[in-house]
Amino acid sequence: METVLSSNIKALRKQRGLTLQALGEATDLSPGFLSQIESGQSSPSLASLRRIAQALGVSLFFLVASDRGNVSVIRSDQRKRLEMPQHTVAFEVLSPEEKGSNLQAVMTTLSPGQSSCDGLMPHGDAQSQEFVYVLSGVVNLSVASESVELQAGDAASFRCALPHRYCNQGQEPAVFLAIMAPPSF
Repeated sequence: METVLSSNIKALRKQRGLTLQALGEATDLSPGFLSQIESGQSSPSLASLRRIAQALGVSLFFLVASDRGNVSVIRSDQRKRLEMPQHTVAFEVLSPEEKGSNLQAVMTTLSPGQSSCDGLMPHGDAQSQEFVYVLSGVVNLSVASESVELQAGDAASFRCALPHRYCNQGQEPAVFLAIMAPPSF
């Protein structure tokens, strides 16, 4: 069954004049798997979504955007949400997804013992920056070979192109706000 995600990927691929084969080569994903994603028969992993978004030249959350208007207010009950059940993690976009935007704000909730992705992953280019502010819980932030523990009220920043991930090693859910400039997640 086609979803907002699947129809957006298909529409963006066609707008850019890419075949499934060409998108497959750009993402290192098989054309068959991409076809299943576009038809809503398969759900891509976070790593696959990032590769698809990068190949299509958009942010990950642009792929799940149900509208493309100039939105200035995002109501709490209207946030675009991406859940990754295999990691018990939820990402919510707090910023408008529009062309030309200079930043992207994402609130992430990690269940105890979970991480944002399977391993350290980069996104964006060498100029992209990420700022993180922990709202509640304890988050272990790993960036390249460094690892720091952040508690509620703590903040950190780093280059998005450095491989990184967030882990909740505490007993309670951890919630943090990540702001990327320019949008790259």
